[in-house]
Amino acid sequence: MATTMGLMSNMVSSSSEVLSEVALPFEHTDNVGTFHMKWGYYDNETIVLEFSLPSEIWIGIGIDCSDGSARCDMIIGNADGDGNEPFLYDTYEPHGDRQSVNDTLLGGTHDVSLLRASYSIERGTTLRFSRKVDTGDRFDGKIEPGKPTDIIYAWCAPPFCDSIETAHAPGDWNIITVDLHYDGKTRSNGALSGTRKGSYTTTTITDCTAGSPDLCSCSELIAAGAIESMDECTQGAAVAFCKEHGGASC
Repeated sequence: MATTMGLMSNMVSSSSEVLSEVALPFEHTDNVGTFHMKWGYYDNETIVLEFSLPSEIWIGIGIDCSDGSARCDMIIGNADGDGNEPFLYDTYEPHGDRQSVNDTLLGGTHDVSLLRASYSIERGTTLRFSRKVDTGDRFDGKIEPGKPTDIIYAWCAPPFCDSIETAHAPGDWNIITVDLHYDGKTRSNGALSGTRKGSYTTTTITDCTAGSPDLCSCSELIAAGAIESMDECTQGAAVAFCKEHGGASC
């Protein structure tokens, strides 16, 4: 049992390390907050998302939330947890714009993984996490290919809000609509905010994440002088070469 548990722990740690290094080529900023979000994909099923808001108490982001009073999927976290370990809660607001509760207490599942957490005076709290675009949990919003996603965000700022149990101030939240579409190499990076109607743009890029078919093969890495032999051929070497050359193809 101890050996099995140790192996599982190593596998989870390894997976988190890989996801922590996923490139986040897209970003959206909104001056309400100020809110800054970046995102990228590990594969067609897993999104890695990072967001920042001006609070050292808690910050939150909701997926597929189109109305401030709607029942919403909310992901809430902090960088230091009042001197403790950083945390990230997968929660749901069963009564609309009120205190959210952990999905697991409602019969759901915990479907987010905290990858990084930090705090700075300039930006506030920054959290990076991963989750499936469709977790299969009825308390989680879906990210649907080709469909703009409504995102709600909020943050805790004193003196109105002073703890993880305290609600945000009336004006410390906003709803935006962002296209998080991903389909192979073609990703949309258009964004809509409020009632402003923007246009969507698509960009074809080389995917430098681990496991991507865009990475150079072992023989190509050797030919390029990135490695000297097959023994040195690793995912890490291929990813490093791809990033060093700006995603240039082999």
